[in-house]
Amino acid sequence: MVANDVADNPLLVKKIGGTGSVVDDLEWDVKTYFAINAASHEAACACWAIKRYYNAYRPMSCVRYLGGLGQSSNPALPSYHTNGLPLITNLIELVTSSSITSGRHAGLTPGKIALLVWPGETPQRVTPNGVRWLHADTWTTYQRSNFVVPAFPGYVSGHSTFSRSAAEVLTALTGSKYFPGGLGTYTISNLLNEKGPSQPVTLTYATYYDAADGAGLSRIYGGIHPPIDNIGGRRVGEMTGKGVWETAKKYFDGSISNSPINLAFKKINATQAEVRYNTLRGMYYRLQATTNLNNAMVDIPGPPILALDSSLAITNNLTGTNVFYRAVRTLTP
Repeated sequence: MVANDVADNPLLVKKIGGTGSVVDDLEWDVKTYFAINAASHEAACACWAIKRYYNAYRPMSCVRYLGGLGQSSNPALPSYHTNGLPLITNLIELVTSSSITSGRHAGLTPGKIALLVWPGETPQRVTPNGVRWLHADTWTTYQRSNFVVPAFPGYVSGHSTFSRSAAEVLTALTGSKYFPGGLGTYTISNLLNEKGPSQPVTLTYATYYDAADGAGLSRIYGGIHPPIDNIGGRRVGEMTGKGVWETAKKYFDGSISNSPINLAFKKINATQAEVRYNTLRGMYYRLQATTNLNNAMVDIPGPPILALDSSLAITNNLTGTNVFYRAVRTLTP
């Protein structure tokens, strides 16, 4: 949506990379979608590899677990546990009989930890929900009641990674980190999980990085990620976005077809070996061979293969004379 808004802005000068001649709308859109989607895909691969590696918690698991253990501030008070939540007046408190009687923690259970938090979605959404004291082990995120916390690790934040990766591409594609005219604006007129805001709220961003940061911060405010997930995601998104742009430029000017092809040989067992070579998705490859470098290379039987991954491989029997291989890349079969 952001890329479309930028493309439709009359103040945008459609020069790829901010230099050269102005291109027509179709060329701009094709190259924008190509690079933006590649950046998002690359960000997804990097982000999910990190998620699986670190297998980090999300705030709902953390807050509920620690709150269920008790409080870690004062060994002399009830429900003490070294790994419990710290007591912070007006935010994290210990429920006592007197606090219940006074009405401060009305309806809660003595000895449990209470948090002053948003209570969750109300079906009617007639008035803003505000905040009230709830048991820590029932704390919930600022989302719709039917939108569950994602069932996969938190670190790093996908919102932060994807958004920063796309922001890097938009910055490189347009030749400027700023929105056309210097400001991007987006208006919010209502919320789904509670009534509000009372007046439309306009979010404004000077740069694509500002907008990307806003997407990551929203996940902190919503209780889906702790801050470290956001910072880590930004760093990963910066790397993937810049890397994708460098590759996209090679597709735009055609130099991608000059990328080197490296072949690797691996013995699988006593009678077989694998020949593997790197590929570029969307291009066709033929493997050629010869037993004598003084003779011409000959195609190995079979049609050209359309590369759908980053490498291709064949398995050969270790029999006969030595064989020399090379891979040939073409844009068409």
